[in-house]
Amino acid sequence: MTKCYSDLLEPYEGGQYKMYLEKIYNIYKEDLLNNGELQLKGKPVKLRYHPMYKEREESFYHLTHRKYDKNTFRQPDFKRCERIRWIRKMIENVGRCECCGVNIESCAGILIWIEKYKGSDRIHFYLENENFLLVIEKRTEYYLIISSFYVDYNKKSYYIKKYEDNKAEYSDI
Repeated sequence: MTKCYSDLLEPYEGGQYKMYLEKIYNIYKEDLLNNGELQLKGKPVKLRYHPMYKEREESFYHLTHRKYDKNTFRQPDFKRCERIRWIRKMIENVGRCECCGVNIESCAGILIWIEKYKGSDRIHFYLENENFLLVIEKRTEYYLIISSFYVDYNKKSYYIKKYEDNKAEYSDI
């Protein structure tokens, strides 16, 4: 694990899952939801609010759960949950890395690619050594966080291929 992110893990150590999820939700609110200062290249970074589910925003579930039907049970993904703090840090450090001091252009640890999705550009930031992917959609006046997740080992080559086919530079985003 790289020194840039290892101190930001929020591991689930067993016990009351509901208490852990509440802790993760509070971090989500503090880092992403209630902090209007988050920006990427001078534009605000926003979250999806609707539809609400059990009084929580749609984006919370995209960032912390997997394989869910929008109206039924949502399966928590502990690897997503424990990396909830990484999202803000990645966005804040695009273009520079405060922990090691290199430009993103010369940082071999972060792979960037852009793919079209329903006419919009989806920007992918992949921490290859950490198997962590953050997806943000570029809108006219802002960026929208779409999802983030831990890439399972058997999917790693799939995302490396996507990167090789769609490479982008920081200046492209």
